[in-house]
Amino acid sequence: MTTPSPSEPDRRTAPQAAGLWLRPALAAGLTSAALALVPWLYVQHRHSDTELALRALVAHEADSAVSNVQTQLRSFELVMRGVKGFFEGSDEVDAAEFRAFVDSLALQRTAPGLQGVGFVAHLRGAAVPRHAAAAAFDASGLVLRPPGQREAYAPILFMEPPTRNNRSALGLDVLTVPMARAAVEQSIATGALALTGKLQLVQDVGGGPEPGFVMYLPVYMPQAHGPGQEPQSLGPVGWADAPFRLRDLLAPVAADLMPGLHLQVFDGEQASEANHLFGLLDGQPAPFDGAPATAFAVHRVASFGGRNWTYVLTPTAAFIAQHSASDHRGLALTGLLLSLSAGVIVFLLLNARNRAQRLALQMSGEARALSVEIAGTLNAIPDLLVEMDGEGRYLALRARRLDGLIAPPEQIIGRTAHDLLPPAAAATVLQALALARDHGRSAGLRLEVEIKGQPRWFELSVACKTEHADPAQARFIVLSRDITSRMRILQALQENERVLLEAQRVAALGHFRVDRSDRACHLSPACARLLGLPPTERLAFDRFLACVDARQRQRVESLCLGEAAPVALEYEFRLAQGDGAVPRWLLLSTPGATEDGAERFFTLQDISSRRTSQEQLHRLAYYDQLTGLPNRSLFVKEATQLLAAAQARGMVGAAILLDLDRFKAINDNWGHRSGDAVLREVAQRLRDCVPAEHLVARLHADEFIVLLDALGDDEEEAQRLAQDRCRSVLRMLAVPSQVGGRELYCSASMGIAVFGREALTLEELLARADSAMELAKHDGRSTFRLFDEGLRNSVAERAQLEAALRQAVPRNELRLLYQPQIDADDALVGAEALCRWTHPERGPVSPAVFIALAEDSGSIYALGEWVLRTACRELAGWRPGTPLGQAVMAVNVSARQFHHPDFVSQVLDALHSTDADPARLKLELTESVVARDLDAIVNKMGALKSLGVRFSLDDFGTGYSSLSYLKRLPLDQLKIDQSFVRDLLADPNDAAIVRTVIALGASLGLDVVAEGVETAEQRAVLLAAGCHIYQGYLFAPPLPAEGLLALAGRS
Repeated sequence: MTTPSPSEPDRRTAPQAAGLWLRPALAAGLTSAALALVPWLYVQHRHSDTELALRALVAHEADSAVSNVQTQLRSFELVMRGVKGFFEGSDEVDAAEFRAFVDSLALQRTAPGLQGVGFVAHLRGAAVPRHAAAAAFDASGLVLRPPGQREAYAPILFMEPPTRNNRSALGLDVLTVPMARAAVEQSIATGALALTGKLQLVQDVGGGPEPGFVMYLPVYMPQAHGPGQEPQSLGPVGWADAPFRLRDLLAPVAADLMPGLHLQVFDGEQASEANHLFGLLDGQPAPFDGAPATAFAVHRVASFGGRNWTYVLTPTAAFIAQHSASDHRGLALTGLLLSLSAGVIVFLLLNARNRAQRLALQMSGEARALSVEIAGTLNAIPDLLVEMDGEGRYLALRARRLDGLIAPPEQIIGRTAHDLLPPAAAATVLQALALARDHGRSAGLRLEVEIKGQPRWFELSVACKTEHADPAQARFIVLSRDITSRMRILQALQENERVLLEAQRVAALGHFRVDRSDRACHLSPACARLLGLPPTERLAFDRFLACVDARQRQRVESLCLGEAAPVALEYEFRLAQGDGAVPRWLLLSTPGATEDGAERFFTLQDISSRRTSQEQLHRLAYYDQLTGLPNRSLFVKEATQLLAAAQARGMVGAAILLDLDRFKAINDNWGHRSGDAVLREVAQRLRDCVPAEHLVARLHADEFIVLLDALGDDEEEAQRLAQDRCRSVLRMLAVPSQVGGRELYCSASMGIAVFGREALTLEELLARADSAMELAKHDGRSTFRLFDEGLRNSVAERAQLEAALRQAVPRNELRLLYQPQIDADDALVGAEALCRWTHPERGPVSPAVFIALAEDSGSIYALGEWVLRTACRELAGWRPGTPLGQAVMAVNVSARQFHHPDFVSQVLDALHSTDADPARLKLELTESVVARDLDAIVNKMGALKSLGVRFSLDDFGTGYSSLSYLKRLPLDQLKIDQSFVRDLLADPNDAAIVRTVIALGASLGLDVVAEGVETAEQRAVLLAAGCHIYQGYLFAPPLPAEGLLALAGRS
């Protein structure tokens, strides 16, 4: 057995010693590796959470910005729909009314950022009927810009408020601006609001480039269309026009956008420099900076007015750094050190507890650093973060900005919501806490508080942190988001809606929508009132349809539920009502529908008053107010159609023109009220006598016409039927009318003219009937005559004579003769100018023929002007000192010539051009001149009387003689008609009339002239009665000028 050497024990204990060191080291290494994995996983998780939070924050800001812009645009649209409703509910709108309406909208408060609100008139070519907007543009005096001839124009007619820049837009034809024209055409095609692309507003011309846009909403006026007419064929009468600048539109977004975020807006869905509209960074405009280089950029696309806008929100590097956790490499290194420390601790724990204590202190310091890191992340959240208990007590708060707090933080902690907030706001906070306690979380409750004198709104999101039966022990995390900007926009929208509803109420408007899937209607309160239904939000479509007149239900149902969605349609329908009820009419308009067409939107407007006015205007325009018969306008319209139809079918009809005989005597003797009663009675008898299928009308005064249609294809048979009808009318008129307790008799003269075989115009037909009627009057009245070949020749001869008369003056075929007027001393004191016509083929034409022809044809004014000028020229030659130096020239003036507007000027021109003495010119008027409008007659006579011209009343006593007008007229002389002088010696009545006229003249201070004096006995009687001036063949016939001069020399 050997004895171990001294070195063996050493060799045995070395592995043991190594094992004792290796085990703690291995344990420490494993502990360090395991602990190092924890911070690595934490860092990865924190990095992912930070990115997600940053992305969510940028996305939230982008959504808020887009929502703000869309809300602003919808507020603009509400304003435009108010303008549309205002125009469509008005017959005519002038500038003052439009300005008052826009002022009531309070645009600065309800639609901030809007440059103005206007109306663009739609003016088209002459082939299209013009409307009220075109008349308004004509009356405005605006200058169309640019000038020139175009098929259509769309000038800006109104633009409010009336700033200098807005006034510069008036008169601009928007159809000449390509961007604007495209939007206008889009609005016509869709019937909805259309938005232009980027352009420079005319208000900004001359300034720097400023991106602007204009919205157009078409306006259709029901009064521009006939009843039931669909206006697509006519198009809109104009557009509501709303210009704005993109800078002004984005102003609220610039105020709310967090610093370090770059917002860019693009036209369309392509974010390129060519489509770039505007950029914002830190509240200031920013240029295009290329495609976003960071993965945190957010893209949003929003549609409005038929255009898509793309919004790109990009965080800057500073923003990303501010809202990211600090460098995780330090955290990872800390974790690694901690893991190594843990290994050392394990190692040291196996060796000494004091090392473990030092390591624990080091780890707690790192934990505090991590807590600071987390606090920094929480502080980056822009909203107010509060911890509260169940009683609403503030336990802690974090706020990035202190200006959103109701009090300093130290005055908030420890106090309850009831201590700090108004009662309503405090109640909202406790309600949000209660909901979170019951459901784990709550969101969406809003409260209003006043901070620094300004109202502010906040939206609460609450999560339950710890639950407890004791409210004081429960804990809640409350996130309070400032939504003041959003609420102000919402209030503006609500105000706009209120204004729009008020405008609808004033214009008797209501609206409803139809759900085609379940045939349901959703009515506004105003719409329910218009339909006579109780207030209800929803009812079956069939119940709505029952309110429509049965004859129009199918059309209304097709408009509301048909497959083809109507575009910009307007349809008038009548409400279903009982018999005897006053008709009520509504106007159905179709402003739009959802994209899938499942829902359609409509407006209703009560147009009953308008329909009643239209019917009254129709009656006033087309029916005689005294008799109720069609008037001349309606007769011409219907008769023209009947003539064309008769000629096309080869049928024969007849026109009967009826004129009451001596109707003027009824008016003169019994008054116009009795005359009106007779006319009404005649009209009713004509209705009873003529079958309803024929046309009876009153043309004017006491003249009626009967148009017998479709009497067959035989002309002789048609003439016989027309004559039978005339006999029936004469028998009917033979029965006296009972008026005012007395019997009044009235007869008529009638003329018949057939039509259908010849291509006659209505004027030619009436002329034939009139010729036949005049023949009936000539043949004794109370009879009828038929227009035949002989009468046709007479009419043709009259037409030829009329044409020749019109050429008589230029052909020098007229001449004047002068019949002397002699006083009691046989001195020639004056002469009457008498016109004579010698036809080159017919020879002398009787004055009774051609003067009457001139009166009827309207050529009397030109003929009278020639007579007046020729007589004045002759008078100018009667110089003082000559035999005719004191003589007066008498010139006859017809009623039509005297009532011409230029008559006074005609007389003055004749006097001035001939240098004749006005004091020696005497104008002879007949009683027919003074039968109407006495004031105007007195004014004309007074104007000439002031120059010295004298006046004589011719044929006195043969017409409507009245002392009242004799007293008012500035007359110088009365002339006794020759019909009284002729039988002066044989007829006591004529003698009495002559003595009365002479006495009347003497009492009024007027000279009296007797005409037609042919015997010395007649002169003697006249002289004895007090008449001292005479005219007639006893002294001389009408003489030429040289004969008159010779006679004057002898006298």
